[in-house]
Amino acid sequence: MWFQRVGVGRYCPSKTAKGGRTISLDPTVIAALRLQLDHQSSSREVTPDCLVLASLVGTPISAQNLIRGFKRLRERAGLPADTRIHDIRHGSASHLIADGDIATASRILGHSNAYATLAIYGHMLPHASSRAMARIGALYDAASASLRDEEEEATSGDDRDQGEG
Repeated sequence: MWFQRVGVGRYCPSKTAKGGRTISLDPTVIAALRLQLDHQSSSREVTPDCLVLASLVGTPISAQNLIRGFKRLRERAGLPADTRIHDIRHGSASHLIADGDIATASRILGHSNAYATLAIYGHMLPHASSRAMARIGALYDAASASLRDEEEEATSGDDRDQGEG
């Protein structure tokens, strides 16, 4: 479900089938959400269907108040004054894509498919490709070194066999 404000605010089904999803959360994020729940519990009754981020009375936060709160957080975090809320999503997507796993990035971002993610963030792939190729190169170097070591051991064993005869 998502909240849409058209005239009077209302809850609507997700825009796409992938919009309603379960995502894994880092322990740090879980701890922050627990703090938020404790904070909400101190000011009002909290039920399982409560919003995670809500006004003091439990209603959806107005866009104006959301932006005002974001500006305070942005300043405290030392981010540039022109950083928008959507820039945080874009930055997160950049990090996900930099890992090179487009399918996972697509699921986390709630895109309908990986093609949608590529259409929006495909310009970031050259950097991910460079990192992936560097990892492949490192694997090749390690495998080559291991093979050279094995060859040297085999060759030194052959030399010993010839010297004994």
